[in-house]
Amino acid sequence: MGWPELVGTIAKIRDSLPAEQRARLGILAGDYGAAGAIDLYGPAYQLPPAISGINSFWQRGYGAFSVSASQFEPVLQYIETQPEHHHTRTFQEEYRELLRRHGVDFDERYVWDLTLNRAFSAVSYG
Repeated sequence: MGWPELVGTIAKIRDSLPAEQRARLGILAGDYGAAGAIDLYGPAYQLPPAISGINSFWQRGYGAFSVSASQFEPVLQYIETQPEHHHTRTFQEEYRELLRRHGVDFDERYVWDLTLNRAFSAVSYG
């Protein structure tokens, strides 16, 4: 399976979701290749741009983030300790923890596609 087929599969997963979840869809890619493929081939399927926590893919574009004043120091500490932080647990472990912490329901079948050896997910927010 190549990148165009991967993106087509992601679109099929998106299409299988209820309309209210499709409206809040985010796609998390586990590596540069998957993220790049989603951004390259995804517009043909009306997919949103990829979100990726691997190697700071998000830094290739623009981002705006807000943090409450009470959380500024913890967020700054988190950013400054990324290299050490990601030596103690995998991106997948951290991602699952974030989903659980924020009450996002997810199905392991759609979070990590092990047959393709590509990590991606279709996650709805709201």
